[in-house]
Amino acid sequence: MKCSEETYILALIYLDRVTAKKTDLVLNIYCIHRLFLSALVVAAKFFEDRYYKNSYYSKVGGIANPELNTLEMEFLVYIDFRLYVSNEEYENYYNTLIEYFGKKQQP
Repeated sequence: MKCSEETYILALIYLDRVTAKKTDLVLNIYCIHRLFLSALVVAAKFFEDRYYKNSYYSKVGGIANPELNTLEMEFLVYIDFRLYVSNEEYENYYNTLIEYFGKKQQP
């Protein structure tokens, strides 16, 4: 999917917010791609100046468009519509990823 590096990092932050809030959430091979796709769509719509329609994301993600629409709304509810990420929080995630993968680039 064509998204900026920042969008992928925001999606990761949003995923962490969901898993911190919904401790009973069961992650497995049947649902993880739906959760990640939901996070990515929300992050793209929040951050990108141009983003694709949900029909594109649903096709790439291999799920029906109505299901993605529902997942997106549920995801927003799970994170209490808290989409803002401070520079400090973003940089913390960015630096952690750089350390983990051993690649240094400017954000």
